[in-house]
Amino acid sequence: MNIMNKKLSLVLIFNMIIGCAAYNTPFINADETTQLKVGMSKDEVITSIGEPLFVDSGSKGKVTYVYEVRTILVKSNEVNGEPNKFDLNQKHGMPIHRLKLAFENDQLIHWGPSDENK
Repeated sequence: MNIMNKKLSLVLIFNMIIGCAAYNTPFINADETTQLKVGMSKDEVITSIGEPLFVDSGSKGKVTYVYEVRTILVKSNEVNGEPNKFDLNQKHGMPIHRLKLAFENDQLIHWGPSDENK
């Protein structure tokens, strides 16, 4: 096998490995939503809870960020199957709704459920 074929083979293998990587939609949970405060700047919100899923709209100093919200699932009691409220073994569940954050002149003015939730 010549050098060109070896390089091509390595590139193809690398692409196959990268192609198998799992990605998920960015999301927030209830703990993060409690960090929101009226008057926060867009930069403060992003620093606090991360980038939005997408920017829904924006014009004349107004912009709307949309976040996907998920619950935190806590491992159940292994002996009797009863739910636990607290456990170190946790993971995030499926999306429960989308949350819209409305900004005016770079200040968070309110937030609430996205129209898509209705």
